[in-house]
Amino acid sequence: MFPWQRWLLLTAERLAQAIQKAVTDQTMRQRAADLGAKIRTEDAIANAIAVIEEIKNMSNASPETGSLP
Repeated sequence: MFPWQRWLLLTAERLAQAIQKAVTDQTMRQRAADLGAKIRTEDAIANAIAVIEEIKNMSNASPETGSLP
């Protein structure tokens, strides 16, 4: 079975069990808290600007050589 096919087996009971585990399992809660803390330390605006500039520079590349002007 492919991972995406597991969604076909989703029932209200299984979803309720998964939610219950997510909010009560201390390991999952700690990992979520750690991930949240890591995300809050990232400079999302600077990262977005860097990606946009990279895309802009790629669009300025010469079609023949692939190099930047």
